[in-house]
Amino acid sequence: TEALFQRLRTGNDKLADKPRGFGEERERGPEPRPSDGPPWIAVLPFRAMGPDAVPDYFAAGLVDDIVGMLATLRELVVISSGSCLMFRDQQTDLRRVRAELGVRYVVSGAIRQAGARLRTAVELADATNGNILWAHSYDTVDTQLFEAQDNIARQVVNVLVPRVHQAEMQRIRGKHAESMSSYDLVLNARDLIQRLDENTFDRAGMLLRRAIEIDPAYSVGHALLADWLNLRIGQGWSLDAVQDAKIADQAATDAIQHDPLNARALALYGHNRSFLYRDYDGARHIFDRALSAAPNDATTWMWSASTFAYVGDGADAVRRAEHALELSPRDPHAFRFHGALALAHYTNGSYEAAVHWGQTAIAESPFYTSNLRFTTAALVAMGRIGSAREIGREIMRIQPDFRVGALRASHPFRDAERRDQIAGHLLLAGLPE
Repeated sequence: TEALFQRLRTGNDKLADKPRGFGEERERGPEPRPSDGPPWIAVLPFRAMGPDAVPDYFAAGLVDDIVGMLATLRELVVISSGSCLMFRDQQTDLRRVRAELGVRYVVSGAIRQAGARLRTAVELADATNGNILWAHSYDTVDTQLFEAQDNIARQVVNVLVPRVHQAEMQRIRGKHAESMSSYDLVLNARDLIQRLDENTFDRAGMLLRRAIEIDPAYSVGHALLADWLNLRIGQGWSLDAVQDAKIADQAATDAIQHDPLNARALALYGHNRSFLYRDYDGARHIFDRALSAAPNDATTWMWSASTFAYVGDGADAVRRAEHALELSPRDPHAFRFHGALALAHYTNGSYEAAVHWGQTAIAESPFYTSNLRFTTAALVAMGRIGSAREIGREIMRIQPDFRVGALRASHPFRDAERRDQIAGHLLLAGLPE
């Protein structure tokens, strides 16, 4: 105000000197974001376009829902919606957004209304180079606005996170492990884990231990280590399954201690309790906590589906696995979602559906042995012994020391009858006792 007064009083076009300290923070811009940590993302106010007025509450509510859901996850850091209001009703200028907010990724959108129909177009852009990483449109009618707002927000969030992961992998590709931050190491390990290649799987564990050594308080690192150990046991690659189970349980516990609201850490801990220790009641209580923290996290719903299958509640397991897929329909690592759905249908006795989703998962990842076993068993239950034996041979190629008797003794199915059932199906497929 004093600077403006001096300019008006003197009639000088040159701005008068500002009082000391005035606007200095504004000129500096945002505090620099860590270049080697979890990415920062901004969700800009969605623009209203078209001849008909778009309800303000729909656009604002949609953005708030997306921000709120992203905030419950730990893979990235989201700017508050209030901090993005300066970009309302403006064309997206990624360079300015990056300069003002210091973010690496930007979500923007536009809503058009024509009569009773609304189309919401959303895109994710890399603010460092202007590249569009993902774009999609959603259609709805104005009689279903609240329901549509929630559905669109859930779908957007569960697509954004995997796309950001892919972009981040491109960013760190070529870095040497010695120069990687804890975040970079976890990101690289996650990519190796999803490949399920025995030749590179152990390297993922090494990267995760290095990440935890660099930053012991990084909850995501501990949680992913627990996931890695679970898969190591499930794939039959563990040299000491009992010891690995203890370490996995401790890793999940450490993740929760460092971040009690990390829903995926909670979900993995719950999965550990049922998968490794058959503590089904404890697991369900933990899943309730995880879903309370992040009710729209697809991965949490997927893990809970497995636990409900283990206790024999096939119908609820199917419902939970299907909901996970609804939340994350385009996940690049969907084989685990499809595998969970195959397990749920096998438990439910809907063997044709189990085979369908099991074969879908095989097409996406042919090395996921847990899914191979359930698909084989479901094929036998349908009387397709020849097809079952083909997959059985693949199981033995990946895991030569696999034995049905060991599976019967250790399988997380609560009821002995179910453990006997899957063992019988696998024996009929030619797998060794």
